[in-house]
Amino acid sequence: MAAARALAAALLATAAVHSHSGAVGDGIGTDASGSGTHADAYEVFVTTAHDGGGARGNARTGTGGGATTTTEVHHHRSGGRELLSATYDSDTGLVTYDGYDYITMDECPANTAYGSCSAGYCQDSYLSLPDGYELAVYSQDVVDNVVANYPFGTHVVVFSDGSAYGVSTYSGGAAFSGSWLSTSGSTYKTTGCSLKVLMRSIASAAPTMSPAPTSAPSPVPTAVPTAVPTWSAEPTAVPIPAPT
Repeated sequence: MAAARALAAALLATAAVHSHSGAVGDGIGTDASGSGTHADAYEVFVTTAHDGGGARGNARTGTGGGATTTTEVHHHRSGGRELLSATYDSDTGLVTYDGYDYITMDECPANTAYGSCSAGYCQDSYLSLPDGYELAVYSQDVVDNVVANYPFGTHVVVFSDGSAYGVSTYSGGAAFSGSWLSTSGSTYKTTGCSLKVLMRSIASAAPTMSPAPTSAPSPVPTAVPTAVPTWSAEPTAVPIPAPT
């Protein structure tokens, strides 16, 4: 009996470890924090749709002919708790995370392999931000869920504060010391090669709320009409043409 209980306990322990440990999915953005019942993990779900052929258009705006659209959703789990998800759209080349769309300033699709962008793998010339975009603001969440999950056609991306982090295929979110952003007026470039500046869409302003309605409704109308009509003291000077 004791041996049977020990075997059952061992099987349960093994099942618990396998249900939470390591990285789940296609190997993109895996977390190397170790195994165990509460290790971090990513799950990647990929959906593909075909709309009839033709070349894909502009990376950021998505204009152009028909295309095969692939959407990846990265679920980041930590200690068994699901965090925010990053989504990639192959039509636009954008990664959407926590209400923002992310892409590098050369507008190379985020899931492009190193050196495969037509603009190259270095942003070594000054570029202006397109309408509706701003420099990406650093947060560890963005590094973990956006930068560490996609290659961006380069090795390292740079945030608005000059900090730089390796992409999915180059150190997977590791920090690079120093400041790597150069500014000239309202244009930006990196101060080294195999780096690009990351930008994000500007969050829309919160809608204005109309004033709160009055707390109390209008007074209740009179339920019972007047009992007796009011009569004139004197008859009218001109009689009514015809009686009712």
